[in-house]
Amino acid sequence: MKLLSYDTSSDSLSISIHEGATLVAELNDASLGRHSNSLAPSLERLLKERRMALKDIHCLAVGLGPGSFTGLRVGITTAKMLAYASGIKIVGVPSLETIARGVSKWKGPIAVLLDARKGMVYAALYEKNDKGFKVIHAPRLIKLEDFLKKIKKPAYFTGSAIPLYREKLEKSLKGRFHWEESSSASFPKAKDMAQAAFRLISQKKFIDPFKLEPLYLHPRDCNVSRHG
Repeated sequence: MKLLSYDTSSDSLSISIHEGATLVAELNDASLGRHSNSLAPSLERLLKERRMALKDIHCLAVGLGPGSFTGLRVGITTAKMLAYASGIKIVGVPSLETIARGVSKWKGPIAVLLDARKGMVYAALYEKNDKGFKVIHAPRLIKLEDFLKKIKKPAYFTGSAIPLYREKLEKSLKGRFHWEESSSASFPKAKDMAQAAFRLISQKKFIDPFKLEPLYLHPRDCNVSRHG
């Protein structure tokens, strides 16, 4: 099983190739410019370096967002084109889940926050322990205060919104807020997305390319449920 994964929801382009559970190639780069110019050449280069072609890939995993409107559109459109051209199967993984799966030194709840402006965040809550990985609250657009009410136990926080709301988080959660400065710069890495992708593949939860849609960043275009 060869899996090609990529995420274009952030400023950093992330691509990986797995053969079974083994990571055989990876690219993480914020210096490549617009994803519209860099995604296709980077995919081609990474495959070529591994002496592979698209026909050798069994499944494509794509990051669904939320995140950059333009980046997500490029990523989703490219996935559709690859599916139409080669018949490759597709699975989609929310980018917040990918970020959470990348947290390695924590057992327990993991909260991922991206800033959506005006006191709103894109947020999700997961649980990671020896038994595996579980979605507690799927990605949603929500007021920060309302999301914090869902945090009942000490949780590890990660995502770009943390520095913006750090004082409020520390005050509101009173000992339930755990954070490392480096985690605020976290972006979805394709190698971490593969963990979720293999689970979806095993369950045969493939997405029809015609129905493949991103989770948009902006509320007016957003496919993420609004809760409050």
